[in-house]
Amino acid sequence: MSLFYRGLAGILIIFYFGCETDPIISIPSKPIPVVYAIFDDSDSIHQILIEKSFGAQYNPLTVANIYDSLFFDDLEVIVAFKPNFTSPWQNLPINKENGLQKDSGYFHSPQNEYYYFKLKLSNLLGKYGDSLRVQVNIPGYEEIIGQIEIIDPLIISTPKRGQQFVYLVPSTTFKVHWDHSSPGQKPHAMNEIDVQFEFIEETSQGFRSKFVKIQNTQWISAPSETYREMSITYEEFIKAILQQMTVNDSVLRTYLGYIDIHIAGADTNLVQYKKYLNGYSDYNFAGFSNIKNGFGLFTSVTHTYKDSLRFDYETRQTLINENRLKKYKLSPWME
Repeated sequence: MSLFYRGLAGILIIFYFGCETDPIISIPSKPIPVVYAIFDDSDSIHQILIEKSFGAQYNPLTVANIYDSLFFDDLEVIVAFKPNFTSPWQNLPINKENGLQKDSGYFHSPQNEYYYFKLKLSNLLGKYGDSLRVQVNIPGYEEIIGQIEIIDPLIISTPKRGQQFVYLVPSTTFKVHWDHSSPGQKPHAMNEIDVQFEFIEETSQGFRSKFVKIQNTQWISAPSETYREMSITYEEFIKAILQQMTVNDSVLRTYLGYIDIHIAGADTNLVQYKKYLNGYSDYNFAGFSNIKNGFGLFTSVTHTYKDSLRFDYETRQTLINENRLKKYKLSPWME
């Protein structure tokens, strides 16, 4: 699952101050629908969280002891999928479930109720214009609608598909290139790349893995709209090792393990939401929402991975002979 759902509850409070009276809390308010969904192309089951704010006619600490005070009693949820620009909308079967773990807080039950549907988004690679629309019908409310276009997939072009070894020496950087799968697709509003290097420590008790991670975030303002690159120099790699690896006298020797690459892409909706992480506040709405007649977020994300890479022989020998790394007792890999 790739959800960061949290229970949301709004409280509208106005204080009237008098000379001889205590503050008065008043002004009842109608609950506002709050809807969240992240459509991740690495998932085949997609969850939609539908909650509500609550007004100030009741003490919020009292309301919080009622499990379903976060949820509407009567809902109709309709999910439709559009495979491309020319295809009609196709309704998908939708299910209701209880049990998704929610953040800790005042509310009595640790479980959320949510709605879900099944659609393997990774099977849509290369298709253009595929969209999702969610409609929520609640008695006494206008139609709540969210609609997004599914983000385009990522393709790693370097290291190449069949490549197994990485070359990184003082005179040559380690580069990762990626782009979209076909011309004409929209650039991602944000990409985040994580490169993870494994170091396997041998002790008298056995083996254990430690990891050095290098991360980079790139926005739509990158020099090329559809082309992205991360370049790791030898000095940057050495610096990362020195910052993230600790020296332990119990380590007999350290072997260079696998290298894994993970790149995530996000649409404009998620980027806008990240700018307002406080989300919805009854006191001052300064958050981002792309839900019609409600508050919340529909967004699309994509992931791609390349793993099990290894440093080539020359790189391993260079790192083993690096004076700054002698304290880690680097050794050739056990064949």
